[in-house]
Amino acid sequence: MPSHPRFRTKTEPVLPLSVRQLGEEIEKLPKWHRERLEPIYARVVDAFRMRTRVMQLAKEALEQARLEISLLKFDNEVTRKENEKLRKQLEG
Repeated sequence: MPSHPRFRTKTEPVLPLSVRQLGEEIEKLPKWHRERLEPIYARVVDAFRMRTRVMQLAKEALEQARLEISLLKFDNEVTRKENEKLRKQLEG
């Protein structure tokens, strides 16, 4: 059974290998090329991190919605049973 941490900790998402390799190659370039490419690379990394965070938030929202739906189903079932019991009491 997989173990999940009790408390969520913020960790930076791991960049895909291709993006890390691109950063390494940019570091090897002459200064003039690096100065042009590093801001673009930084935007790519920021966009990746933002997308990862948005996906995490969407996942958490979906988990919360599923929990709330389960609770609503339970509440609905309990209410239905209570209504049936009260109807039987009124009829008989």
